[in-house]
Amino acid sequence: MISRRALLLAAATGALAGLTACGQDDDPRPLTTAEAERFAVIRFNAYDEGTRRLDLHLVGTPEPLRLSGWVDYRAFVAYASVLSADGAEELGLVHWDRTAKASRPAPVPEPVLPRPEDGWTRSAVVPEQAVFDTALAMVLQLGADRPDNPLLLAQSDARWLRADRVGDAAVDVMTGPTPEGAPDQAGSRLRYWVDQRGHLLRLEAALGQSELWSTFDFAAADGAEVPALG
Repeated sequence: MISRRALLLAAATGALAGLTACGQDDDPRPLTTAEAERFAVIRFNAYDEGTRRLDLHLVGTPEPLRLSGWVDYRAFVAYASVLSADGAEELGLVHWDRTAKASRPAPVPEPVLPRPEDGWTRSAVVPEQAVFDTALAMVLQLGADRPDNPLLLAQSDARWLRADRVGDAAVDVMTGPTPEGAPDQAGSRLRYWVDQRGHLLRLEAALGQSELWSTFDFAAADGAEVPALG
C-alpha cells in the first residue's frame, strides 16, 4: 500500500513540515472519485511523457528568480537557465538531479543546449536549508514510475478548490494531502492544476516561510534532451 507520505506528490518533507495554511479558496471540498483518479496519475503521466518543459517563477529567495529549461522524468535530471524575475537578465545555468546540482554563472551561451563543458561548480541539493534547493527537489518529485493510490487520495484531506484554465486547457485546481507531522491544512500551500487527462500543467507552492506563491509551469518539451549530470 502506498503511504500517505508518498501521496504528497511534493518535495522535501523536512522543508514542508513546518508550513501553515494560506490562501484558502471559498469552498474547498473532498475530491470526487474521478478527480482522485486523475490526481493519482499526474506523476506517472510525467514519467510516461519523459521530458517536459519547465518555467519556474520562484519567490522566497533573496531576489525573485525565473528558471527556464527542461526536466527528464525518466532520468530524474533537470537543466535550466536562471534569469531575473522579469526574464530580462541571464544570471547563469543550473543542472541538477535528486542529490546534487551544478551551477554555472553568466555569460550564458545561446542556445543553452548542448550544455557547455566548462565553468561548473558542483554542490549538494539540501532542501531543508534553502528555498532554491527546495524548488529544485520539488521539480523532480513530480514524476514517478507508477500511479499513486486514488482510493487513499479520496480518503485523505486533499481538496478540490475550483475549476480554472491554463492557456486553452481546462483544469481542476486541487491541494494534496497534508504532510505527516505538519499542522492541519499545511497541504494547502501546494496547489496542483490538473487537466482532464491527468497531466499537471501548473503547480503553485508557498515555499519556506514565504506567504507568496512560486509558480511551476509545465508543457511539452518539443524534442529537447536533458543531458546527464555526470
